[in-house]
Amino acid sequence: HAGAHGAVADDADHGAGGAREVARHSRRKRMEVSVVEGELLVKSPQHLPDAQIHKQLVKLIGENEDWLREQLRAPQERAAEWTPAPSGEIEFDGATIEYFTRRHPRRKRTAVGVQNGSLQVKAAPRVPDAAIRRDLATILHERADWFRERLSRPPIRPLWFEVRDGGNLLYLGVRRPVRQDPNAPQAVTLDERGFRLRSTDPVVVRNWLWRRAEQEIEQRIDRWSRKIGERPSSVQVVDVQSYWGQANIETREINFNWRLIFGPEQQIDDVVVHELCHLRIAGHQRNFWAMVEQFTPGARKRRAEFKQIAAEMVWDPMESPIRRRGARPPGLDELD
Repeated sequence: HAGAHGAVADDADHGAGGAREVARHSRRKRMEVSVVEGELLVKSPQHLPDAQIHKQLVKLIGENEDWLREQLRAPQERAAEWTPAPSGEIEFDGATIEYFTRRHPRRKRTAVGVQNGSLQVKAAPRVPDAAIRRDLATILHERADWFRERLSRPPIRPLWFEVRDGGNLLYLGVRRPVRQDPNAPQAVTLDERGFRLRSTDPVVVRNWLWRRAEQEIEQRIDRWSRKIGERPSSVQVVDVQSYWGQANIETREINFNWRLIFGPEQQIDDVVVHELCHLRIAGHQRNFWAMVEQFTPGARKRRAEFKQIAAEMVWDPMESPIRRRGARPPGLDELD
């Protein structure tokens, strides 16, 4: 539950303005900080004293100056840099194809995927560009048939591109018109006519969607926990591309993908019930599905429908549909 809200002042300003908004959550175990419209939004455990919040906030700011400085830049600057530039081009099957490289600190070998007719390369942090290109050529040669089939698929338009005047942004399974309105009452406003945005900064819109995902999931956790008789020890909304939800039966912690906010409300219910049932039964045997169907009849059959919908629930131009793990988008609004 989101509890009391307040503000805490901080001497280490870093250009973020004065007061900081604090949201207290009864199930939260650690403090997290995000940047929204040039202000710090602090999420803290329900009973953490203000003095302790202030102390941890000062520590987080000191440890994450570069991250904060980047997040607090003007939205138009961040938006202009959002779309990544290709790392290069490579010949494959008689065509010239762009490839994009992202380096991951814990990756040890090069991996290649396909997104929207381009190649997405994940590489170790210190591998030279020439070596990455050689790895790419080798992988394309060894798995030519697979890449040929994937590159022939119709492109997916990431939802980031709908954050513009005249766009249509997916929200709870419905495409809603987007209008840019500098006089809108809030950075992001949603009403019966659709979205109204003060600016078309995708980072601001993503943060708003993330918070709405937290609200939708928390409401369902409360409702379904009472009906099922299973309550998690903690619930986190996270950025992953390998699952919609994940439950740990030992710690009773559940993680949910923030992109659920793009899907139909029935999908969110199905995922929440699915993970709550995993708190009692770990595997996917018959008694597990019987329990799921008791609360959400037809959930197992709807999984195939949701796999098709997932193709539309892509946010970042660099990410792939939810079927596999992918890179975290830039500007993730969480500090650990």
